[in-house]
Amino acid sequence: MEEFCRPCWSSQHRKGKRAAHCTQAILGEMMAAPEVPEEPVEAAQGGRGGGGVKGEEGAVVGMMLVGDDEEGGGEGSESVAMSDEAAAPRATTAEAAADRGSSSSREQHQEDEEDKNLPPGWLAHYNAEISRLQANYEERPWARKRLAENADYCPLRLTATERRLLGVLESALNVSEYTDNVDAVRRGSRPNRMAEEVEHLFATILGLIICADPPKGRDLVKRPIGQNGDFFRSIFEVGRRYKVMNPDKFRGGYGKLMYMLQDTQGRALQDRIGFGTCVKALETVGKLVKERGKEAFLLDPRVVFAARDVTMGMKEGKEGVKRAVWMKKRAGRELKKSWACPEFTEEEIQRVLDSMADGNNYLTFNSHPVRRMLWHLQQNFDADVVDAGFSLAIGGGGGGRVGGRGASFRSGIGEGYGYGGGYGSSYFRGGEGGGGGAKLSHDHATHFTYVWQSLKLWREIMQNMFRLWYLADQDLLAPSTATSSYMNRDSYHLLNTGQGLNRVQHCPAVAAEMRSILHRVQRECGSWVGLSVVHLGDRDVPNALMFIDKYTQVGWKCNVSGFILREVV
Repeated sequence: MEEFCRPCWSSQHRKGKRAAHCTQAILGEMMAAPEVPEEPVEAAQGGRGGGGVKGEEGAVVGMMLVGDDEEGGGEGSESVAMSDEAAAPRATTAEAAADRGSSSSREQHQEDEEDKNLPPGWLAHYNAEISRLQANYEERPWARKRLAENADYCPLRLTATERRLLGVLESALNVSEYTDNVDAVRRGSRPNRMAEEVEHLFATILGLIICADPPKGRDLVKRPIGQNGDFFRSIFEVGRRYKVMNPDKFRGGYGKLMYMLQDTQGRALQDRIGFGTCVKALETVGKLVKERGKEAFLLDPRVVFAARDVTMGMKEGKEGVKRAVWMKKRAGRELKKSWACPEFTEEEIQRVLDSMADGNNYLTFNSHPVRRMLWHLQQNFDADVVDAGFSLAIGGGGGGRVGGRGASFRSGIGEGYGYGGGYGSSYFRGGEGGGGGAKLSHDHATHFTYVWQSLKLWREIMQNMFRLWYLADQDLLAPSTATSSYMNRDSYHLLNTGQGLNRVQHCPAVAAEMRSILHRVQRECGSWVGLSVVHLGDRDVPNALMFIDKYTQVGWKCNVSGFILREVV
């Protein structure tokens, strides 16, 4: 029989950080737990490298939040910040302190027992790996610099309070009709429709926050909208940060959010809402560490183990995973003992490590399927050998052969569409060329090289997704210089791109990063088969939101293809 715990509702409290939660009997007596149908629990990070706690969907359910996972995920270590009026009666401070002390003692005892019963060689292996990383940092200073740069783009995991705000934001966006009413050709003033929809969204958010936290909501509605700028900037930042770590979630609402924020960057609309911009910088690991003055923390070699993705040990089997988990926990404990201080608490250290682990898992999930497809290509095909019945040659509009991996790209790099990749005339004329639409004309060697180079490019993009997300966010929400209009040439144009009305906007930051990635891959691959044009801000890829959405699908599509190959083979 379980006592009632408001943060966890009907979850178990047998081990981990849940054992430290304060429970209280309902109505002063022990009551049977309510019968709630079990829901499927997803893996950490939404099964796809998200920033969430295991099994947590990130929404508010009946004004109660799901707690942290039993392994102590980091977010659940923070108390659920509910107001006194909205929260159930709690245990006294002394009782809570006693519970935390007893839980800490149990965890310390459990850790001591684990260290005593270690398999032979684990501790020596751990110390050797730490020494190896330290030596690597000393020999390769650029490795330290790259780690610090990556931390600047790694989003922070949401706290329990931020998850409540996320639930409020998602609910408000679900009923908003912002893009339906604003991005449409109809009578009436478009700037007035923008302002009206923004005001409706703000009012919906305030209404929902009153339900989620009545005292805070009452405090917000007592003041004019213009005095609630910090609150709206914070709740919008939470939604943007959550999407970066969970690209498969928050799909419909995220587009409305970004387009609404894009419009509020115009000065005229900012004057109307009364508090300037609705945008604040994304909270990242690097930003938190710099604010605490602990940049050297990221250079500690133990961070690599404390923030690693434990699935990397799966190559060594079950024992490899167990050892990776133990090394991760041990490194985290040592880092807390070495770096914890009033300015940089243990909770913040754990949050930083969990956020970096989320990021590593995200990159692994997205890049590993692409690497696997590249491995399948190289294992089963050869550019110079054609197995009977397994040729990669494709026919299309009659373009000529350009040779294999060593062929020259005749149209040159960066000169637009060229015939060097074997593009036939029907590619440019569509169905008029007699080929039934746009097609490639590649022989076996050319197409092998084309696929090989494309997978290498995708792999590099997957490894830099956080940086691209960050830059896409900057491009989309770049401040507008318009003073008399809600939109100008520095912002975007609403055009019919052949796929409906879309916001066409220049993306200088993303375009520069993509050109850098493309040139690195071209130097690695040699001569290039295909196009060297980065489509951004045109009819093919109207804006950075469309660009980032396109590449977030690469990982899971390759994952599905790899799964089919494993089942067939």
